Amino acid sequence: MSKRVLDNLTKKPAIVLTVLLLVLVASGCGADKKTAEGPAAYVTPTLRPTSADFGEAGSLETDTPELSPSTDAEIKPIKPVTVSFVGDVFTSDRMYNNYQDAGGLLGVVSQKVLDVFQGSDVMVANHEYCSTDIDDSNALSFQKWIEQCDTRNEFIFGELGIDVAGLANNHAFDYGKQGFLDTLDGLDEMGITYVGAGRDYQDATEAKIATVGDKSIAFFASNSIITDVGWIVNDSRPGMNGLYTWSDTYTTMIDNIKKASETNDLVVVMLHFGTEKTNQQNAEQQKYARACIDAGADIIIGHHAHVLQGIEYYGDGVIFYSLGNFLFSNYVSETMVLTLTLERDNSYSLKVLPCQSSTYYTKDVDTSTVFDILNQYSVNAEVDAEGNVKRKD
Repeated sequence: MSKRVLDNLTKKPAIVLTVLLLVLVASGCGADKKTAEGPAAYVTPTLRPTSADFGEAGSLETDTPELSPSTDAEIKPIKPVTVSFVGDVFTSDRMYNNYQDAGGLLGVVSQKVLDVFQGSDVMVANHEYCSTDIDDSNALSFQKWIEQCDTRNEFIFGELGIDVAGLANNHAFDYGKQGFLDTLDGLDEMGITYVGAGRDYQDATEAKIATVGDKSIAFFASNSIITDVGWIVNDSRPGMNGLYTWSDTYTTMIDNIKKASETNDLVVVMLHFGTEKTNQQNAEQQKYARACIDAGADIIIGHHAHVLQGIEYYGDGVIFYSLGNFLFSNYVSETMVLTLTLERDNSYSLKVLPCQSSTYYTKDVDTSTVFDILNQYSVNAEVDAEGNVKRKD
C-alpha cells in the first residue's frame, strides 16, 4: 500500500506520513505537476516515517536509492492515484469485540472491503466519535446519543488503513473539550491526519494536503450540526469549522478552497449536514455544497444522515450528499465505499462498491439495493450495474 505525506498548505512537517519519491530519468527535467506527461521512474516508498526520520530543519531525510542506467523497459509509468471514501465510523466496544473474536480486521470488514481500504493511496472516513478515557461525568448532558470509546479501541481505526479523518461532526465533543483533545492526541499518535477541526483556528480551517507522487490533494471539512456554539473554533479555543454563513470559519474555508484549487490537483470537501434517516437531500445541503464547488472544490463528501443520499453533478464538481453509516450502528445499513481514480491529466472516474453494515461489521454485497437508492435520489447522476458513476444527460 503506497502511503503519502499529508500536510497543510504551508507544508509544515507536523503531520508524519510517507513520501513517494519521483526520480526523473534520462535527460528529462522537472515540469509543472498539472501538465506533466510521459513516463517517469516509480520508486516504492516506505510506510509512514517516524520522527526519527526528520532532520532538525523538519524536512524528511531519505536515502535516495542508487539507480543504475535503465532501459525503457525498466521504467514504470506513474500509476493513477486512488482516493477512497466511507461514511460514519465509530470504534465501539462491539467493534472491538468483533476484532478480538476474529483475531483481526476480518471481524470488522470483509476481505474485499479491506483490500480497497489498504490498496487505496488515500483512505478517508468520518471519525464520528471521541476517543478518551476520562470519566463518564464529562459526557454532554444535552446530547441524545453519546458516541465515545476508550482509547484501547482506537487502534482499529488506524489498522484499517485510514489516512484522513473528518472531525467536523456532532460527536467529536461528546466528552467536552478534554475528550476532543484526547481524540486529537490519539490520531496524532497513529499518524492519521484530521481535518475540519483542530487545536487552534489555523489547524481547523487550513487545508490538509495529501501528496501522492506529483499529485496533491487538498482536504477541508465543516459541520452544520452544532448544538453548542462553543464547539466552533476561534483564536482562543480549540474546535471545529461551523457550516453557517454567519461563521467566520465558513468564510475562511471558502477563501482557502479558492486558494487550494489554484495549487492542487484535487480539492475534497467533507460536509456534515442534512436530515438524519432521510434519503432525500435538502435545499440547505445543496446550497452549501454548490458554494464549495463554486469556490473551486472538485468533490463534496457528505455525512450525518446515516443513510445513503443522492449524487449531483454541478458545474465542474460532483456532490455525494451522504455516504451513510459505514461502521456505526447495530442495525442494518446499506452503505458503500466510493473510490475516485485520478488520472495524469487530472480527469477522474468514480466507482461505488456496494456494502451492508450491521453490528459493526461491514461486508461487500452483490445486491443492487445500494445502486437503486443512489439512482432514485440522485439529481443528474446514475450508477450502472458495475458501480460506475456517470453524469446523466
